[in-house]
Amino acid sequence: MPAGWWGGQRVSYGPVLNCAAVALTAFGNVPVERAGTLIEILYGQQVSAGFVDRASARLAQQLGAAGFGAAMRAALLAEPVLTADESPVEVVRPAADPQTGQPVAGSPHVMVIRTPDERLVWLIGLVSRGYDTVIAGLRSFAGHLIVDGYGAYQRLLTGAGAVLAGIQQCCAHVMRRARAVAKLGPGTLQPSWTGKATAALTEAHAEVEAAKARRQTAVDPDRLAELRERYDQAVDTGIIHNRHRDWDGEGNHPAFVLATWLKTYAEQVWHFTGPLRCRLDLQRRRTRRQTRQATSSRFRVLADQPDPGPMVPGPVLSHLSPQPRPDHPGRHHPRPSRPPVATQTSRSVARSLTGANP
Repeated sequence: MPAGWWGGQRVSYGPVLNCAAVALTAFGNVPVERAGTLIEILYGQQVSAGFVDRASARLAQQLGAAGFGAAMRAALLAEPVLTADESPVEVVRPAADPQTGQPVAGSPHVMVIRTPDERLVWLIGLVSRGYDTVIAGLRSFAGHLIVDGYGAYQRLLTGAGAVLAGIQQCCAHVMRRARAVAKLGPGTLQPSWTGKATAALTEAHAEVEAAKARRQTAVDPDRLAELRERYDQAVDTGIIHNRHRDWDGEGNHPAFVLATWLKTYAEQVWHFTGPLRCRLDLQRRRTRRQTRQATSSRFRVLADQPDPGPMVPGPVLSHLSPQPRPDHPGRHHPRPSRPPVATQTSRSVARSLTGANP
């Protein structure tokens, strides 16, 4: 059992307290001191902030010893669709150059590679946001990659050994940038062209979903051509009317930058409207139980190798699992149906790429 210090005495804690510390800090994003207080409230056991802080490090050691990183990477690279994103992170000591000992140029980042349904999620520490550093873990990925517009991912499409099937620019980011530009002046110029471009994308998403519901493998080409023409016209309007418009004397107007980007990467923005791929019938007929079994089987990549032992201690929190409530007539009311989402998310883009239905 992992040990820690409390009140000058060395004590040992079991898997339940370690699991609680990891769940609160890593999953719940609770500060370590408050996590210690919550553990005491829930379990009646005082733990130090240091014990809580080291719980994730102990878990990482267990996972590393079991080869979890290689197993997760293999499972991710076998997926048909992945999303990738990188975010800056503050660290106590930046990475140092092994030859000079000087800090590495560029701010540290955390790379997140996951499936759109968050079934598999992998976090990677990056010393900087350099192009080669960002794409290092994706060079052998042969599926469709959903990204946020960062230019580093374009290198996965070119050069020797490039196997990427295609890039989908995340339409949620497109919508967000369009809304930001629509708030800028002058007059109604920016809301007009951005609204027309995003409306065309929204209608294209509806056409893709309707085609999948009819078990078709492609969207009606005439309808798709009409929507694409509306998009192209709107983007051209944004370019023409903002070409010579400065932004506070610091360069191009943000509307011109966005419109130019939307034109340059139009094929990647509309990538989800291509031929609908994959197995509609199989996805439609899977039960929830079968889906859970299929998900868990992806972690059996070490089955043919010598058993390295358990990946992590197996705490069983059965007393915390929700218990079925007795059925009280009239107490619970069915939820109202949700209206369809107008914007395009990474999950809906992934379903468009793979042909998988929700």
